[in-house]
Amino acid sequence: MPILLVFCIVEYFLRAIPNDYSYKNEYLEQNAEDIEVLILGNSHYYRGVLAEDLDINSFNAAYISQSLDLDFLIFNKYKDRLVNLRYLVVGVSFPSLFYSLETSTESWRLKNYNLYYDFHITHNPKNYYEILSNTFDVNKKKIINYYYHNYTPLTQSRLGSGIAKKQTDLNKTGIAAAKRHTDTTLPFYKEYIKELGKIIDYSKENDIKIILVTTPTYHTYSDNLNMQQLSLMNHLLDSLSKNNQNVYRVGYLKDKNFTKEDFYDGDHLRLQGAKKFTKILYRKLDSIQNSISVQ
Repeated sequence: MPILLVFCIVEYFLRAIPNDYSYKNEYLEQNAEDIEVLILGNSHYYRGVLAEDLDINSFNAAYISQSLDLDFLIFNKYKDRLVNLRYLVVGVSFPSLFYSLETSTESWRLKNYNLYYDFHITHNPKNYYEILSNTFDVNKKKIINYYYHNYTPLTQSRLGSGIAKKQTDLNKTGIAAAKRHTDTTLPFYKEYIKELGKIIDYSKENDIKIILVTTPTYHTYSDNLNMQQLSLMNHLLDSLSKNNQNVYRVGYLKDKNFTKEDFYDGDHLRLQGAKKFTKILYRKLDSIQNSISVQ
């Protein structure tokens, strides 16, 4: 009993520490009815789209290593409350259609979706407790930093966007990321297509425009991508936008207007690049609205 009591107390204090996942969930819980633009996706969109710069009530629910199945879960959890949603920005980058967080090297992040979004993704007990998912030293450091040093481990802006200011080696990181994101077995592809179809159908019924976005990358990344995967991605996104009136594509994977100074690493934008890309996205949203008004 004493051991169980200590376990529960430590777990309680660990979960009470604010983090990016709990912040996003709480923001959506409190503000879903007001959101007009919801951004989903992985770190390319977490760091590449600045919700504050969109000049419309927006929130960035994308995050590091967040796979499409988790995007779908987040949207489905809140879709009935997103009564003013006009645009759903779905980030689809090169690895998105072939990757799941659950089978990746960063599967440890799953516990954050179980604990802070109240999902039930796996049966592994480690993915339902903070105290079991980290070592004693890591948990001890988290408690000391927050409760004694008043350090809050939030890395995002008020509207959920991540900001990268520094720059790493674009050559090494670009080549390494292209290799890491290649999976010629093409898992999850058919499953994700079905889920995208469901969201498109729901959005048609509720007058929501879906923007399929691919952020810019540095040439050391884009030049080393597997052509089979790249062709499948492009074919699917083109097909979805062509065959659905409420679906639009914003594809900038190899855009030459983004220079070396715009990137954090080979496949992520840093702050100045994110500002540039967010302006492009905003102009796209504005042009869609203008075309609808004319009709």
